[in-house]
Amino acid sequence: MEWLRNLSSAIDYIENNLDKEISYEEAARIAREGLDGALWQRLKKAAYGSWTRALNSFEQICISQAQGYFAGLDHFTFPEVFESIAQSDGEEFIRRWVVPEQMALSVV
Repeated sequence: MEWLRNLSSAIDYIENNLDKEISYEEAARIAREGLDGALWQRLKKAAYGSWTRALNSFEQICISQAQGYFAGLDHFTFPEVFESIAQSDGEEFIRRWVVPEQMALSVV
């Protein structure tokens, strides 16, 4: 039951912070200083919770299976693969991909 409470907390955190602006400056700071360990754990729990909630949707499972098939992946190996992602992997991703050359402005 503890994991369910943690999952619920992670979902609440994401929902309460969706309206906040993500800035390049914050990404640059993370690239320089690294991620806080507690933040990394919250992010992982939130992503895992999102994947778990998607299992409640037959449509989402079908979409994920089809996308995985064409990418050569198995949707149901997610837990094992996800567990192997380290904080350093997340930091490296931010350093490599969250740069001005990869950003775009969307006006709605």
